[in-house]
Amino acid sequence: MMMAFVALLIGAIGFPNRKPAPTSLTPDLCARRDSLRALVRDPSSHGQYLLVARLLPGGFGGLTTTYMYLKQPALADSVRRMARTLAACPPDDWPRLWALLQTVAVRQGDYDWIELQTEFDSLLKHDIFDGATILGVDEGANRLHFGFATQAAVEAFRAKAKALGAPDGMLRLDVEEGATWGPARPPSPPQVSSPALPQFPPPKPARPPPFVASRRP
Repeated sequence: MMMAFVALLIGAIGFPNRKPAPTSLTPDLCARRDSLRALVRDPSSHGQYLLVARLLPGGFGGLTTTYMYLKQPALADSVRRMARTLAACPPDDWPRLWALLQTVAVRQGDYDWIELQTEFDSLLKHDIFDGATILGVDEGANRLHFGFATQAAVEAFRAKAKALGAPDGMLRLDVEEGATWGPARPPSPPQVSSPALPQFPPPKPARPPPFVASRRP
């Protein structure tokens, strides 16, 4: 009877210094993070967002210091729980990223970061940015953001992007001042390379005239 009571008491209070047993999910998630980091070579925040979109559920579409975009906001709790697990994976070079994912508010996203980055990279392959002043993926708006020096340049880009199949709703287009790409940028002076001078062998040193001994008559 006494032994049963002691066992019941220990089970109730537990051992204060005992750490919770790691779940089977932890090492698997850490390993997936490491394998994806080896593939995502971009060290900027955009490279981190690409990893998050591939690693976490919910359709991650961008992050600020106060909110993030998810295509499936109902999975926010899963995202936060997995971010907490990832924060404990050694080594952790992105503590602020995982901390923000656990705490910021959630907004409805229309596109995940993979979709945004893929479309942006596709558009960059084409010469359609005449007069552009801003090019980028806007994590605070869940959109591709392009600025142009004039409204005419905005409309010209919109038509070209639509012809290439870019979703019009994905594009945030503004008239913005600044240095421009394309013909609107002042042309740089042509780079003229000087022709290489022919290489001749160095001239041989002149020989001194032969010494001729003078004869006395």
